[in-house]
Amino acid sequence: GQSIRVDVYGYRHEVLATRLPENGDDMVLNIDRRIQALTEDVLDQEMGAAIVLDPRNGEVLGMGSYPRFNLNDFTGETISHKVWNSYNDNPEKPLLNRGTNDHFPPGSIFKPVVALAGLESGKFDIHTTFHCPGHYQIGRGKKYCGTRSGHGDTALVDGLEGSCNVYYWKMMERMDYAYTYRMASAFGFGSRTGIEVEGEVPGRLPNAAWKRRTLDEGWSLGDSINVAIGQGFLDVTPLQMACMVSTIANGGTYYQPRLVRGFRDELGRMQLTQPIVKNRFDWKPENIAGVREGMRRVVMSENGTGRLARVDGVIFCGKTGTAQYGRRDKWRTWMVAYLPAEQPRYAMVVFLEEQGNSSGVAVGPRMKRLV
Repeated sequence: GQSIRVDVYGYRHEVLATRLPENGDDMVLNIDRRIQALTEDVLDQEMGAAIVLDPRNGEVLGMGSYPRFNLNDFTGETISHKVWNSYNDNPEKPLLNRGTNDHFPPGSIFKPVVALAGLESGKFDIHTTFHCPGHYQIGRGKKYCGTRSGHGDTALVDGLEGSCNVYYWKMMERMDYAYTYRMASAFGFGSRTGIEVEGEVPGRLPNAAWKRRTLDEGWSLGDSINVAIGQGFLDVTPLQMACMVSTIANGGTYYQPRLVRGFRDELGRMQLTQPIVKNRFDWKPENIAGVREGMRRVVMSENGTGRLARVDGVIFCGKTGTAQYGRRDKWRTWMVAYLPAEQPRYAMVVFLEEQGNSSGVAVGPRMKRLV
């Protein structure tokens, strides 16, 4: 920097002082180059995001988003209007990090949160059974399960394995929505994770106060059962879902996701950042064990909705999710997973913004490549 004496007309008279530049410390990231490449490749040039965390400490090992932009366009002193406008005018928004800077309805990958809310409320246990005839009556209308023929009598593990909507609608009907809201808040939904990037959005975790403030309407059972299957007013970021599955994987510790491993000075001395615990859950062992077993069957069972993600020789857990939007043939599709099933080292999410297939078909094979 320089201190320069100028007059009222801006004429530079003399340089009073000069400060030479100094090297700062090197910043070292947690990003694993191989995993980062995988998170970008599995998207196959489809709009979406893929993220991998270490559930043992919150380290971000990879975070891919598509479409991407060319970093070299931003390394010079200026960027041309033509290039800048080409990015800003692109309807697919290549400058948007879809992992952190936009939010979407999660669909059925939100069901483990609802399951834990119901189990921890004390109103249900893992053996509580609801009958699924393929539909759910609400008022004068019907809402349909993904399996129109129904799942029959369904308990927790089966309800996760087959992603039975009716199971979660009936669970939500029989408990106060406040249990789900509190559990989801404790998972960080509706709040920024605190990752070291600009523009992170908090998503939206609705309740009666939000709806009254925003729409001047009261909360209804319909609102609750929509949230039960990850739709309605609920919106999340892919990073929030990665944090959720990471917390389930490690048994109940919610770590803040961290990109920065530490800083290295000119002498090569490394100062490491430390894991940041944002919350600890005291779940009953049988409750978290039931949820994890249901998620294992999602992948490993022949009837699991995530069976297309299966990899020979690897036992892992997951959950698929599909959320309809706009036209009837367009879907937001998701899959979360952690592996291995015992002592997990990786927690993952793959999200596709616009698909014509269900999550198992659209995202399952991509998760398989990431695993």
